[in-house]
Amino acid sequence: MSLFAIVLFSVVTLTACGASKNVGQNNQQSSNNSSAPASQEDPEVAAIKRQIELQKLQNELAAVQAEGAHVDIPCAEYQDDKDYFRDFGVGTSQNLQSARKDAIMAAKSMIRQKLGEFVKGLSTDYANSYAGKSAGDDVQRKMESDMMAVVEGMLNESGKVCEEHRINGRGTHDYYYAIEIPKRELKKNMIDALSADEKLDIDTREALFEQKMDEYMDKMLDAKKKAGY
Repeated sequence: MSLFAIVLFSVVTLTACGASKNVGQNNQQSSNNSSAPASQEDPEVAAIKRQIELQKLQNELAAVQAEGAHVDIPCAEYQDDKDYFRDFGVGTSQNLQSARKDAIMAAKSMIRQKLGEFVKGLSTDYANSYAGKSAGDDVQRKMESDMMAVVEGMLNESGKVCEEHRINGRGTHDYYYAIEIPKRELKKNMIDALSADEKLDIDTREALFEQKMDEYMDKMLDAKKKAGY
């Protein structure tokens, strides 16, 4: 699996005075690493590094948008709402297909991370509330495993909402890709998967469990809004 590449170059047009400025800069080290063999760095480490770099970029975009400026980052506008989990990824490479593949993988990684936090919080809450101390850890691990399996399955079938390709100033390919997962379908699939395990006893508390899922989803959306995304 090739390493993720992050493009931190974006053109920002200030609407107040018509001037232009650059937000972020190209990460030369990431560009160099993209041509190195994947075996030189653990994929999970690469994903974490990319998450940090993308978070920096999003923070910069939020600050610029707060000043009333227009930010031209393809696919960046596709974010979570009340009906969908959404995120975008960026890939850069001398090879067009490699850039596209990296962008798709990066978008999936972003959603995987946020849904991993959702799953962990929900399974911990359920295990602590209903499973009891003796069974709590086992229940939590089982729930996390089952729900993340649902997440992976839906990521493989996730819908594309944005796709754009550009050639940057270095003559290499920049690729932008955004995907979405319907929250309603995600909830149904998770409940169906958990209901198959009688030990979890989800069936008898399905309405309450779905309510908990809605509460966690709303908290995640509110947190992003407060952060300016």
